Amino acid sequence: MKTKQLIWEGPEGWDDFEGEDLNAQLVLFFGSTDILSDATPYEKLREMYPDATMVGCTTAGEIIGDEVYDDSIVATAIEFEKTSFQAKSLLMKEGLTSLQAGKDLANQLEKEDLKFVFIISDGQKVNGTDLVNGLRSELGDEVILTGGLAGDGGRFAKTLVSCNAAPEEDRVAVIGFYGDAIQVGHGSVGGWDPFGPARKITKSESNVLYELDGKPALQLYKEYLGEKAEELPGSALLFPLMIKPEDQDESGLVRTILSVDEESQSMTFAGDIPETYEAQLMMANFDHLVDGAS
Repeated sequence: MKTKQLIWEGPEGWDDFEGEDLNAQLVLFFGSTDILSDATPYEKLREMYPDATMVGCTTAGEIIGDEVYDDSIVATAIEFEKTSFQAKSLLMKEGLTSLQAGKDLANQLEKEDLKFVFIISDGQKVNGTDLVNGLRSELGDEVILTGGLAGDGGRFAKTLVSCNAAPEEDRVAVIGFYGDAIQVGHGSVGGWDPFGPARKITKSESNVLYELDGKPALQLYKEYLGEKAEELPGSALLFPLMIKPEDQDESGLVRTILSVDEESQSMTFAGDIPETYEAQLMMANFDHLVDGAS
C-alpha cells in the first residue's frame, strides 16, 4: 500500500504534504464545514484523482503529520496493491431510522471476504449506537467496524459527508475492505476526567436524555458548567458524559452532546443513553487527549 497526503488551507488550493505521486484507488478527506460547504475543493481533488473512490466529511479540527489545523482540509490518497474495496452510501430521509440505515448499508455491501467496514456518518441526525447495531446485525461479529460521526467545530449547526459527490447533509457512507491482504488494528483511548457525583438516568429515550435523579437533565448540566453554560451547545464538546451500568466499577462509555432543547430541558447525544445507567460529567484534559491519540 502507498499513500500520499495533501492539504487545503486557502485560495491557493491543494498542496502536497507528504508522499510521492501514485495511482490512487481511494481518497479520504476531512475538513472544516465552511470550506467543504463549497464544492470547489472536492472538484479540484476529483480532477487530481478522476478514477478514485472519494469519501470524506466535516470535522472539529484536522490532523496531518504531527500538526492540528482548523479551517483546512486534509486528504490521504491510497494505492492498494492487493486489497479490494467498495463504498456505499445513503441519505437519512424522513422516516428512516438509524438502525434501518445501518441494515440497509450493510446489505449494499458484498459479504464474501469482507474483513473491515469504515463508517462516516452525518453527525447531527444519526444515533451512532443504532447505526452500528444495524450494521452489526447484518454483518455479524467477525467484521471489524470503525469510524465516526462528522463534526462541525463548536457550532453544532450542520455536518457534511461525501461519497463520490460534493459533501452534503444527511448522508451516511461506508467503505468495505476485502481479502486477507489487509490487516486492521483499532483502539479507543479517551482524555476525559470525570468529576462531580454519579447520577442515575431516570428518564431517557434512545439517545435523548431528559432526567437525572428525577431532575431536568439540561438544568443540572448547566449548573455544573457555570459560565460555560452560556456557550452551549459549543461548550459541550469539552464536557461530555460518562455512562455505565450501576454495578460496573470500571470506566464506562463517553457520550458527546449533539444538541440541547431548552423547552424540554433535554440533551441529545451521539449514542444511546439507557435508563437506570449512571451518568457522570467529564471535562477535557488536553494532555490526556494527546496521550490517548498517540
